[in-house]
Amino acid sequence: ETVAEVKKKLEAMKAEEETKEIEDTSDIKFASGAFDTLTKLQDVLGLSDEDADYEISAATVDYWRNTALSAIEDAIAKTKTPAKAWEVIQSRQKELYLKDSSMKEMMTSMVMQALGRPLEKVNGFARVNNAAATYDGLIDAIAAKETCKDVLKEAG
Repeated sequence: ETVAEVKKKLEAMKAEEETKEIEDTSDIKFASGAFDTLTKLQDVLGLSDEDADYEISAATVDYWRNTALSAIEDAIAKTKTPAKAWEVIQSRQKELYLKDSSMKEMMTSMVMQALGRPLEKVNGFARVNNAAATYDGLIDAIAAKETCKDVLKEAG
């Protein structure tokens, strides 16, 4: 393959990634009474609380991430208020039995991902010396950052 062909394939992959929708996993949750069942299972298996929490987190964190990223992006797009976005994120955390102690790190990751998209767009404009689009993109990225801050303020 030539360099031009490789670049063309990379650009196609990047374009496909940008248009990819976040999978809606909001309907996936534990059944009623699952926490009691999980607690009994923890006792039978002799798992510590930390080990049980890790296993729950490993099984559910991707579902939480989809919801959190979607809620933050909705807040950035102004289709949800920051308060509503946080309400959705926190509600999903409780549905999936994720501990508060892991939220700071996970929220940091979601904010970085949400802000990465507008900054990648700006980088693309800057590479081709499109000053007007670069400026507009930076203004959008700054607005997105402020919205993310507002969502995090709701979190406390």
